Amino acid sequence: VGGIVATGGGGPGNLGLGALMALASAILYSWASFMTVREFPDMTVLGRTTLTLSGGLIFVAVVFGAMFGLGLTVLPPNLSDPGTLGLLAIYGLLAMAISQVLFIGAVERLGVAVASFHINIAPFYVMLILLALGGSWSWPQAIGAAIVASGVVLAQR
Repeated sequence: VGGIVATGGGGPGNLGLGALMALASAILYSWASFMTVREFPDMTVLGRTTLTLSGGLIFVAVVFGAMFGLGLTVLPPNLSDPGTLGLLAIYGLLAMAISQVLFIGAVERLGVAVASFHINIAPFYVMLILLALGGSWSWPQAIGAAIVASGVVLAQR
């Protein structure tokens, strides 16, 4: 509900398949993180992170190869721009690695349910960071983030 409010209702056809894919992604991500912690109890958090990110890399490489083989455009149009490559490296490598270490550690200490609830508050953090960096305030996004935050708090109880 918070996501629908934050996007202004999404409009016709804007939330259907994308929302379904986001839901499937969140479920698979949480399940895989839980299974990694459960099945590899003697590994360190860094080892589990390496394992899950490597599995994700292999999966993405297979999907990329299949899409490329089918002739589908899978590369960003401005990939030759050094700024684009730098941002991709920061997000793709640094941010994913840091967030995965923190999430796997949280799953180990708090459990997958509590750790997953706290991931849902990320849009609120992003909104505050963008505001601090000079972005504009958006009441629909703030209300959507508040709905999500309220859901997290209620789920904790």
